[in-house]
Amino acid sequence: MRSYCNIALGIVVVLRPIFFVVQAAADLDKNAQASGAAGWTDQQWAQVDIVFREGTGKTAATKEELQEIWPKLTGLKWLHSNLAGIESLMIPELLSSSVTVTNCKGAYNQSLAEWAIAACCWFAKDLPRLLAQKAAHKWEPYYVEELRGKTLGIIGFGGIGQETAHIARAFKMKIVALRRQTQVSEENSQPHLKVYSPDKLHALMAESDYIVAAMPFTPSTHKLIDAEAICCMKRTGVLINVGRGQTIDENALIEALQEKRIRGAGLDVTYAEPLPQDSPLWDLDNVLLSPHSAVRGETIFTAPKQQFDKLAKLFMQGKELFNIVDVKAGY
Repeated sequence: MRSYCNIALGIVVVLRPIFFVVQAAADLDKNAQASGAAGWTDQQWAQVDIVFREGTGKTAATKEELQEIWPKLTGLKWLHSNLAGIESLMIPELLSSSVTVTNCKGAYNQSLAEWAIAACCWFAKDLPRLLAQKAAHKWEPYYVEELRGKTLGIIGFGGIGQETAHIARAFKMKIVALRRQTQVSEENSQPHLKVYSPDKLHALMAESDYIVAAMPFTPSTHKLIDAEAICCMKRTGVLINVGRGQTIDENALIEALQEKRIRGAGLDVTYAEPLPQDSPLWDLDNVLLSPHSAVRGETIFTAPKQQFDKLAKLFMQGKELFNIVDVKAGY
C-alpha cells in the first residue's frame, strides 16, 4: 500500500498499480486508514465501489493482481482502466459479473494517429536514406514520394482510425476503412472515404499504398492480418501497426519483409513485448520500430485522469457512464 489522497468521492487507496475508490469513506475507521487496505476487514473491502486500473507497460496491473483481490470486492460496481486495451484484465470472474467496465478510449487518439502518419512519411520521404547519407557525409539529391493521392487503408475505424483519417486528409490521401459497421457518423463521412465490411479485408490490403492497423486484441482480431492478407499487398505497400501486436501474424510479416514482397513496416507494437532480442525485426532495414512509445505523448498522464474525473462525477450522480466496454466483445 503506497498512499492515500482525498478527493471529492472520499478516499483513494493506492495499491501500486491499482487504485481503489471507496465511496463510503466515512465508514472507514482511522485504524483501517492508517494500516492500509492490507488491514481491512471483509466489511471494509465490501465498501469499495470502484477499482481504477492504473499504470502502463511494466507498471500496469495484471490479471493475477486483479484476480487476487477479486473475492474481497463483493460490492464492486465499476472497473475503470486508464488504457484503451482491456484484454489484460479480462478474468473469468469479471466476464461473468455485472460490474461495469470502462476504458480511456479517445485519450490517445491524437498521439497514435500522428505516429501512424509519421510512419507513412518515413517511407515516402525515404528518411533512412537521409540518415545514412548524413552519416556518410554524402550530398546526393534523390526523388521522394508524395502522400497526396495515395490510398491509406485503415483496419479498425474507431477513434484512432478516424483520427488517422482526419490527419491523412490534410495530406490529400484517399481513405479506405474496414469496420464491422459500415455506416459512419456525418462527422467522419468524407468524399474520399470508402468503408468496407470485414469480409473485404483482402480487397483493402490490395488497394492500399499504406495500411494502418488500429485494432484491439480480441479472439476475432487475433492474427487477422495473416499471411494470405499480407500476400494481397502491393510490393510498394507499407504496413503500420498502432493497435495491438497480436492482430498481425508476425512471422508472416517478417517473411514478407525479408523477401522484399512489401516495401516495409512501421511497428509501434509487436506480438511479444518487449521484443525478443533474437527477433529478425531488429535487423531489418525496411522496418521502423518503436518500443510501444507512440502513445507516450504530452497528455499520457493528464488525459486519462481527466476522463476518470468526468466518469467519477457521473457515477456519483447516478448517471450513465461513457466509454463502456463490451466485455464479451473485448472492446
